Amino acid sequence: MTDEKANGDALTDSERIKILSSSPNVKHENSCSADQETDCQHRASFSDASGHGSVRRKQVTNSNNEPYNVDSSFFNMAFTLSPSDLERSWKRSRPSMSGSITENGIKRTKSEGRISIHRSPVDNSYIDKKFGPVPSETTYEKASKYLRSRCTCSMACFLSFITSLIPILSWLPKYKREFLIPDLIAGFTISILHIPQGMAYGVLAAVKAENGLYVSFFPVLIYFLLGTSRHISVGTFAVISLMLSSAVYGSGAIVSREQNFTSRSPLNESLERETDWPPTHLEVVTTLAMAVGFWQLFMGIFHLGSLTVVLSDQLVSGFSSGAACHVATSQMKDLFGIHIGRYSGSLKLIYMLRDVFQNLVNTNTATVIVSAIALFVLAVFKEQIDGRLKGRLKMPIPIDLIVVVIATTVSYFANFHSLYKISVIENIPTGLPSPVPPRLDILPSLIGDSFAIAIVAFAISLSMAKLLSKKHKYSIRPNQELLALGCANVFASFFSCYPCSASLSRSLVQERSGGKTQVAGIISCSILLIVLLALAPMFYSLPKCILSCIILVALKPMFLQMKDFVKAWGISKLDAAIWLVTFLSTVLLDVTYGLLVGVIFSLFTVIIRTVIPSKTFLGRIPETDIYLDARRYDMAHEIKGIKIFHFESALYFINKELFKCSLMKHVPLKNDSLDIKEEERIHRIIIDCSTFTFVDISGLETLLEIIQEYQEVGIAVFLSGCSISMQAVMEHAKFYERVSQHPSVFPTIHDAVEFQYLPHISISSS
Repeated sequence: MTDEKANGDALTDSERIKILSSSPNVKHENSCSADQETDCQHRASFSDASGHGSVRRKQVTNSNNEPYNVDSSFFNMAFTLSPSDLERSWKRSRPSMSGSITENGIKRTKSEGRISIHRSPVDNSYIDKKFGPVPSETTYEKASKYLRSRCTCSMACFLSFITSLIPILSWLPKYKREFLIPDLIAGFTISILHIPQGMAYGVLAAVKAENGLYVSFFPVLIYFLLGTSRHISVGTFAVISLMLSSAVYGSGAIVSREQNFTSRSPLNESLERETDWPPTHLEVVTTLAMAVGFWQLFMGIFHLGSLTVVLSDQLVSGFSSGAACHVATSQMKDLFGIHIGRYSGSLKLIYMLRDVFQNLVNTNTATVIVSAIALFVLAVFKEQIDGRLKGRLKMPIPIDLIVVVIATTVSYFANFHSLYKISVIENIPTGLPSPVPPRLDILPSLIGDSFAIAIVAFAISLSMAKLLSKKHKYSIRPNQELLALGCANVFASFFSCYPCSASLSRSLVQERSGGKTQVAGIISCSILLIVLLALAPMFYSLPKCILSCIILVALKPMFLQMKDFVKAWGISKLDAAIWLVTFLSTVLLDVTYGLLVGVIFSLFTVIIRTVIPSKTFLGRIPETDIYLDARRYDMAHEIKGIKIFHFESALYFINKELFKCSLMKHVPLKNDSLDIKEEERIHRIIIDCSTFTFVDISGLETLLEIIQEYQEVGIAVFLSGCSISMQAVMEHAKFYERVSQHPSVFPTIHDAVEFQYLPHISISSS
């Protein structure tokens, strides 16, 4: 024992491992010949599987066991072979990267060691008896433990709760001085983007340009206090603005009323507005902001942030591309200076395109010229100049704001509106809006639209926050993000704001310009406040077609997402189908309906994957305990008399019949063919349960039926690799009491094969 301690670490009595040299001719002290080993396994009983003494890893020396001129420490090193290496080695049609294929198997090289596992086969009942599973907690015990942990309170626990609810209390005291300059630069940069995008997306949301500026100001203040992401830029976003305009026009709202409410208090104004019908566009969007905030608060309080997992990457990509088509079409009227109808519901995009083509003869030439110049400048600068200067400048050149300022100045002095009939923004009020409660009487009719907007806004914000947090190695809390966005929307709904979301483009700019924390958002709000208080009237002469050009150029990344369909098609046809169905339903139906159809189809594909899973029979790689698809790997041979069934799905009520029919199709209950030799008849079936993610009662009953039906014709059925959750279901259903043959459940396929198949030989050795 002294030598063993010096030469290696102890192994458990249930696993006796030796590391052998690469040469097949090398013999070891504790190794047996093939015949002796088989004979030993025959004599070994199930009860004394753990009766061997403690065995040490035997150290291989150069003088005795090393066939190559390398250091002996090589054989004591751990190693792994990648699946690609194994596949290349076990397919005879392709050469191995680390060796060649011979008639007897794999010819190993220096870079490979050989691992041999020596133990008696065991089943699950032996494992439970020998090692004793930890008793699982009952539902009552789990609930009591959870309540006790939640109901106990101390001062430290209370402070931790407050800081988790208001994250600024934890990170602001640790704020570093060196972060101030980068945050100042990032805040100034983002404010420059907020101004043109806020006005453009405000018009896109079927309200006025100043409402977009309010959305860029008020929600940011709340997110600064409650948000956990350091880099996302909260405010306006094209997809959310488009969904809002669809909800506004679908509600039958009017643009505005002529009544003058300046002499009324905000409370009296709110009470009198509830008697007015139909509501205005602004009333609808502010009510939607409150409803969206309530949905997000509800999900955040009950920790439902994981619900967004139903929005897969392909679904979001297809939805964004379809929404981009709607956004681009809605800008045609200002781009060409024409009038088109307002539509909602199915085929809205088709009707709008029809109106565009019908009214092209009424195009305003001056508007088209201004639009063409602006599009050319924006596109050329962002595609050519901005990309080349990106790495040299600390902040990007604000070409959007430069175009807005130049266009406004030229329009004012050239009198575009009066002389050339170019539509302009007109009056933007100075100052901040007075707080006015949203209309609650129209809230029930907006429940569906608000829920869709809440999910999309959160999904976009969370995906952007995760991307940037992963890059900068900090964590975010999805449920806290829901609370932050919900509070921001509810608060902002009192100040003429519509629902907010993170912007993909602005968030990336904020990160690239060096922003470190959400202090950059406060800097941006400070600059926007100056614009709202003093500079807003200067945008009176800004042509609306300039805002349309800014929107169209900003849509380029969303249109480029169409490449995701081609990429998905080459990887998974079902994922590509999710993208295509979501895109077409968004384009042809509407943005809200498109999202709903995409989610339903995504869930449907999950069912498809379980209803039509991959089914195969496994074969054994010679002289190993590795079992692979016999159709894919040339050297994987099925063992005589044994079928190993591999079913890559959960087993539940939907696919239980498919599972049973697939097995019985290849292993029929009655086979009276006289051509089959007795030793080639199937007498054992092993079901690989390692891929069963879950098993319901119907699936378990199906397994019992299979076991009983095959047992009646003399074929034994064994289960291997059952998960913990599956074993729990089996115990509750008294599976072991209902199965007459024992043992029937094994931890691995190899245990099932060796335990019940010692007298037989494999095809590979015949």
